Parts: sequence; C-alpha cells; structure tokens
Amino acid sequence: MTYQLVFQFKGDSLVDFDMMVNVEEKMKVQIGDLGEVDGHDMGSGEINIFVMTEDPMAAFSPTKSVLKKLNLLSAVTVAYRDIESDSFVVVWPENSSLEFSVA
Repeated sequence: MTYQLVFQFKGDSLVDFDMMVNVEEKMKVQIGDLGEVDGHDMGSGEINIFVMTEDPMAAFSPTKSVLKKLNLLSAVTVAYRDIESDSFVVVWPENSSLEFSVA
C-alpha cells in the first residue's frame, strides 16, 4: 500500500478506548477493499486509527457515514501521507489549514 490514512481523535480514557475499538470495527466494514485498517494507538491525549490504502480519498469517503452516525465527524481530523514521507495532507475537516502530526 502506498498511503497511510490517519483518523485522529482527542482523548485517552477507557471510554475513549471503547469508542476507538467500535469505530475501528465499523471502518473495516465500510472501507472493504479500498484499504486495510492497520491498527491504532492511544496516548499523549490522542487516539489514532491507521488505514493503509492506495487511494486515501476513496478510503476516507465511506467512513464519513460511520463517523456521522456515531456523532464523531466534528471530533476527528483525518490526514494521509505517502508512506515514504513524514508530511501529512489534511483531508478533514475540509479546507483545513491545520498542522497534522502523530504523537
């Protein structure tokens, strides 16, 4: 896979962990063959779910309905990077100028 797509939420409590596992499972179903949910990490006040894909925008698109249904669309920042690079491109929120990094 060429790209790493990252879904980043703020938080690090047990409730947040349960939410992360729930979101991750639902994403696996929605993404299907567009990518592979490649795990998660939690710490430093953030939760990250990682997806490996050849097309980050195509893989992100079906996850929006999951995030919206769980009332998390406004609580997530989504970005991708070429796996050969450390620079991320933010795709959500749309038209964002946020700096993105994974702690």
